[in-house]
Amino acid sequence: MQANEELSAVLRGGLHGRFQSAFHLLENALEVLDDNIAHSVTPAKYDDLHPLLQQVGEQLLLLRRLGEHAADAAIAPVLQDVCVPQPMDLLEQLREIGALFMIPYLSRHFNSYTCIAPAAATSEDTTLPMMIRYTNEETVVLSVLNGM
Repeated sequence: MQANEELSAVLRGGLHGRFQSAFHLLENALEVLDDNIAHSVTPAKYDDLHPLLQQVGEQLLLLRRLGEHAADAAIAPVLQDVCVPQPMDLLEQLREIGALFMIPYLSRHFNSYTCIAPAAATSEDTTLPMMIRYTNEETVVLSVLNGM
């Protein structure tokens, strides 16, 4: 049992580290976006957009918590001597879910090209229906090329 406890501690720490680094990256990108918007639009327009950016920040916080719960769920089978799910698969699925929620928001409030980034490599398969629905034809072509 000692080996399983050590393994679960290592796995849990690794998962949390990966989740934290991914979410820190997203939070930093959101801060940069907020800063760029603050300096490139009128104060009145910024006052309209800032609450939306705060909502995205809150959603990121909720996704971070979901990631922590997913890490705990991935470790639970190890403690019970059951097959462990692949941690990277959980992280990828969480990122894809986040992309699915972000694409409509980004297409409405920014330009359609910003929808490609959160989709990453899944922009040619998993998130492609969202890209087709919420963006234009040119963005869909770029999305497929990005996913290749």
